[in-house]
Amino acid sequence: MLATVASLLLALMGLGWRGVELAAVCWAVYGLGFAALAFVERGVDALPRFLHGGGHRSTGEFSDIETLVVRGRLVDAADALLERGRIPEHRVAAALRRAALLGGPLGNPEAAVQALLDLRTVALGREVDLRVGLALVDLYEQELHDPGRAMAELRRLLDRHPDAPTQRRLRLHLADLRQHHFSAPDQTGARTPP
Repeated sequence: MLATVASLLLALMGLGWRGVELAAVCWAVYGLGFAALAFVERGVDALPRFLHGGGHRSTGEFSDIETLVVRGRLVDAADALLERGRIPEHRVAAALRRAALLGGPLGNPEAAVQALLDLRTVALGREVDLRVGLALVDLYEQELHDPGRAMAELRRLLDRHPDAPTQRRLRLHLADLRQHHFSAPDQTGARTPP
């Protein structure tokens, strides 16, 4: 825009049509630059889909089961997730969703824990093991009200994955559980470590 104004001022000051031609060239370069950026941006946006999902949307793979949940057919959804978990590429996602359904709305946290423990019998990568472990910690702590098992799972994750990027967060969570559940209150009512 600034180049157009400058070119038109030069045209009025004596360059004649050369100033107008300069403005046209500036607009052409501007348009080509933005077209190239738009093309590159579309490619960059599509790259993660192809690297991680093979070009398929992962959210649509469970839409039929999510529909069952929305309709209130929770047992059918849990059964469908169990069936979907038999497909190797859906095993982890289906087991995590099924555990969330069992531990939450279906009110069967022990079955949810067992589903996640069954998933761990298969060799899991670090990221998947951390996801499964954190889901177990959540079930132990929130649904089963068993901080001891939650702490044991956090300790297992810390020992098994000492170089995990979540190491600090896991340690803080473990310390918080330890202080909140296993420390003795002093005379002021504040808890002190044993």
